[in-house]
Amino acid sequence: MTLKLNTNTEGELMVEVRAWLCRERDNETDKPLEDWDTPITFTLK
Repeated sequence: MTLKLNTNTEGELMVEVRAWLCRERDNETDKPLEDWDTPITFTLK
């Protein structure tokens, strides 16, 4: 799992959560495949 932390234009903290399949690799890039189609994103006020 990875978390990406950013702030939006209103100064609120945005968190994006992604899940990775570390044992399964993309054939072209050799990077882990993502487990979810879209990441979970939420705002901390």
